[in-house]
Amino acid sequence: MDDHRRGGVAAFFDLDRTLLPGSSLFPLARALRREGYLGTIGLLRLAVGQARFRILAREADRLIAKTRKASLLAIRGRSRDTLLELARSAVRDDVLGRLYPRGVALIEAHRDAGHAVFLASSSPQDYVDVLAEALSMDGAIGTRAEVRDGRYTGFLDGPLVHRGHKAHRVAALATERGMELAGSFAYSDSINDLPLLELVGNPVAVNPD
Repeated sequence: MDDHRRGGVAAFFDLDRTLLPGSSLFPLARALRREGYLGTIGLLRLAVGQARFRILAREADRLIAKTRKASLLAIRGRSRDTLLELARSAVRDDVLGRLYPRGVALIEAHRDAGHAVFLASSSPQDYVDVLAEALSMDGAIGTRAEVRDGRYTGFLDGPLVHRGHKAHRVAALATERGMELAGSFAYSDSINDLPLLELVGNPVAVNPD
C-alpha cells in the first residue's frame, strides 16, 4: 500500500453474493477441472455443497469443512506458481465479467474518496489476492493454504477465514496499517459476517440472507 493509502478509512468487501453471484470457487474449480487437478466427482460435490448452502440460507460448518478438505486435496503437491496462473485465468475469463456492477461502482467510489479497499473472504488467499489486484484494490484477506518449497501441502496455514476469525483478521490489518474502524465500512450478505459488520462504524448488508 502506498503511504497516502495508510491510515484513515477503509472499506472491506465480502465476495460471494456480495460482489459476485453465487460462489467464487466455481470458476477456480472449473479451471482446476480443465487441468486435471479436480475430478468430475469433486466438481459435483462442490456444486451440491454450494446449492445446499443457498437452500439452508447459511453456510453449515460441516459442509464448509468438506468443501475445504476437497479443495486442499485437489491442490496438494501442486506448484503454487502454476495455481496462481490458473487463478489469474479464472479471474480474467470468468470472475470479472460476473461481478455485480454496483459492487464494482462501490469499490471505485471508496477509492475516489481516498479510502483503502480490501476483499475479506473465506476463499483461498492466493485467489483473492489475484482478484484484488485485478480490481486495483489495496489487498485481500483470505484463507491461507500452507506452502512448502513452492508447493501446497494440502493443509491450512491458520484457521478458515469465517465468522469471528474474519473479523479478527480485519482488526489485525487495521491495527497494522493504522486504519480507523469506527469510520470504516464493511459489506456482506451473510449473517456469518455479523462479527465483521459489528466491527466497523458503517456496516452494510448487501443481498442479505
